[in-house]
Amino acid sequence: MRFVSAPASARLGRVALVAALVLVCGLAWVARVEPARDWVLPPGGEVELLGPDAWFHLRHARSALEHHPRLQRFDVGAGYPTGEPAWHAGLLHVGMATVAKALGGARTLERVAAWTPPVLGVLSVLALFGFARASMPAAGAAWAAALYVLHPGRALDRTTLGATDHHAAEILLLVGSAAAVHHLLVRESARPGGRPYAAPAMVASLPLAAFAFTWLGAPLHFGLVGVAIAAVWIVAVAVGEDATPTARAGMRLGAGALLWIAGTAALVPSSVMRPDLLPALLGGCAALSAGCVLGGVLERAQAARGLRRGMRVALLVGLATAPVLLAFAASPALRVFAAEALRPKAAQVEEHRALVFAELLHTHGAAAPLALVGAIAVAVAVLRRRAPAHHSWPVVLGLGVLALVWRTHDYEYVLAPFVALLAAQACVAFVRAAGNVRGRAMGIVALVGLLLAPHVLFELRRPWVPSEHIAAARVADPGWRQATAFLREHTPKPSLPVHAQPERPPSGDLAYPAGTWGVMAAWDRASLVAALGERPVVVAGRPDTRAAAFLLAGDEGGALGLLCPDCRGPEHVRYVVVSATTAADHFLAHASVAGLAPETFRGSAGTVQVGAHPRPLVTYGPRYEAALVTRLMLHDGDGFEQMRLVFESRQQSGIYQHARQVGDGVRARRHARRLDDAEDEAALARLLRSGVVATPDGWAYDAHRVASVKVFEVVPGARITGKAAAAGRVVASLALETGDPGRRFVHRVQTRTDAEGGFGLRVPYQTETPMGETRPLGPWQVRVPGAAADLAVPVTAEQVRSGSSIRLPVP
Repeated sequence: MRFVSAPASARLGRVALVAALVLVCGLAWVARVEPARDWVLPPGGEVELLGPDAWFHLRHARSALEHHPRLQRFDVGAGYPTGEPAWHAGLLHVGMATVAKALGGARTLERVAAWTPPVLGVLSVLALFGFARASMPAAGAAWAAALYVLHPGRALDRTTLGATDHHAAEILLLVGSAAAVHHLLVRESARPGGRPYAAPAMVASLPLAAFAFTWLGAPLHFGLVGVAIAAVWIVAVAVGEDATPTARAGMRLGAGALLWIAGTAALVPSSVMRPDLLPALLGGCAALSAGCVLGGVLERAQAARGLRRGMRVALLVGLATAPVLLAFAASPALRVFAAEALRPKAAQVEEHRALVFAELLHTHGAAAPLALVGAIAVAVAVLRRRAPAHHSWPVVLGLGVLALVWRTHDYEYVLAPFVALLAAQACVAFVRAAGNVRGRAMGIVALVGLLLAPHVLFELRRPWVPSEHIAAARVADPGWRQATAFLREHTPKPSLPVHAQPERPPSGDLAYPAGTWGVMAAWDRASLVAALGERPVVVAGRPDTRAAAFLLAGDEGGALGLLCPDCRGPEHVRYVVVSATTAADHFLAHASVAGLAPETFRGSAGTVQVGAHPRPLVTYGPRYEAALVTRLMLHDGDGFEQMRLVFESRQQSGIYQHARQVGDGVRARRHARRLDDAEDEAALARLLRSGVVATPDGWAYDAHRVASVKVFEVVPGARITGKAAAAGRVVASLALETGDPGRRFVHRVQTRTDAEGGFGLRVPYQTETPMGETRPLGPWQVRVPGAAADLAVPVTAEQVRSGSSIRLPVP
């Protein structure tokens, strides 16, 4: 007996499905917003985006807002003194600028940028539902979306509130493209057989075409999609299924993408991210479409002649491989792109790690082994003809993504949707195999318990970004805010603003006008300097060998030689910004980028008794003490002739060495800790007072209290010359005060007389007026061998900036 009519039952099922999707999307939203809300959107505070790349994207969104809807195609805010192509600017930045323009303009842009990742993350959950719906019941598709929310892997990091990056759009577009192609394959399979000629699939190809204008690595995913279509085609032939629908789908997809990309590039030339790759993209779409037509014709002819399946599969493999080889042969830009995109990524960047099964289990939980079971279940069903060949589409595309992750140690954030979908396939197969209603119910309960257990046991922590990760991703801390505000408000404005959109110079080397100067900062904070400080930076967004070598240089002259070797005419780097984290936590990473082994920075300061045991005081050694960044942070650049301290942040930090026992050895690392509260202050004071303090996992020592961020100005320096009555050392010293309240320090510059008693040295500080927030407390005091007393030498700002000489009288 039925208690509910069939139409009512269907309506009830639709209502339940909608309710389930709302619940899943709500959980996805909460997981991406709540852990980061107080950090990113503090009540009454400024928006704090997460990670260094977010500030790069904010800057390009601001440029798109100021010149709406045009994008900055040549970046004058980075790569000083040449500038660099803004290849990464795309639809994401235009979209953020458009929304901000509708909501109130520039004052809303940072909030729009902060909210963009979770919005794209929830949309990717819905896209995954649509993807799964092509091959399983609605309840199974909803379960796939739920698994993606519960086991998001690295995708969660990319779609968290404030983590503004184009990778959030990449996840959405890849899942959306996969869903659109899967539905296209299903529709074509439902059509009666016929010629493989049809109209372009404009709707199904739109997500794939949007890739070309959103993410620079679009050709990588174009290749994945093309290879996956060829694989589905081969599977269809191998199992004896009609391959015409797959050929027709591929032809329509390629033609649609070709029309979208060519039309957009013709109508809006500035939308093209990388012009040298555009021919390869268009050629790839044309090759996919034409290859599917040709392959379909050949396949039908071979089938009509009764050619054996193995031979037909071999011919298809050759047909699929030929366009790829031709594309690489015809496009040098594509070869360079592929070599860069497919090489294993640098281990210095935390997200680039080797993929192992244990890592998959850690990031995807129980969904990872279930995904393997699901892939096997789908393969068995297709090979036994219990499911159509197009059901292999998620498997072959997911395996392609897995191979990409395995090869590059990157892109793992796009793997999670495929893991969730294939895990849901396993669950659906398990429930169907259970037989009766009672068995299915028990199976569902068991699966739900298995997949929810980690969240119950670990207090629902797995679906959230841990707070320590959010804290570590906060690059715009108070120290950096204060330093960038100083650059923006108290240094000369550049003649060419960082948001300007000049035409790309034919040589790729922009001649910056007089009055536009650069800033050197470590690569992981340089985008922040360009975005908030509004000053062009030397390098941003990626590790750079020359910048790392500059920070680690052992003498001022060598460092200045690395500062701007490409500068010409009025171009020069005027400011250097360093931080406590650069001199501590990130020091060895910069050393690795510079090609220096960690063993280069190892020394010892003896041993000390910690508790009942003697402990070694392992240090970074003399090479660390001599490094430019160390001398700037810990000693204010004392002894430097052309670099002077002009600002230090009110935010303070403690730098210290921490060692712990690891097996038979000792591992020691330099750390920086911001002094945010009284507890931090007390801990550092205890360490400074005691020298060595035992910690729960080791011992801390060699502590220093410093400003979190310091800004130094590079000047020619006034030259003080003279002749001494006797040979010896000449020392010039100047008492200075910086900050509010003031901190006093002394800057010393010294040299030795030559064989005739002559000497010359440069001094970077003037004595008549302040330099930024640094104030002189009198004239330079110059001690000359043979003189009865130190000589008081006033130095003007003009002398420092022009490099003028000041001749001292013979004592």
